[in-house]
Amino acid sequence: MSTKIEDIELRLLLEAIFHKYGYDFRNYSMASLKRRLLQACEEFKC
Repeated sequence: MSTKIEDIELRLLLEAIFHKYGYDFRNYSMASLKRRLLQACEEFKC
């Protein structure tokens, strides 16, 4: 998958989290968010 597509999907996920739960991670470092998301996927076998 293209990095550009992954970036768009991550931004959409952050928007959805903000609108549904009120947690705003949109200004966090994208590199850090990607790293943590990959760690979570590995841990939970996604």
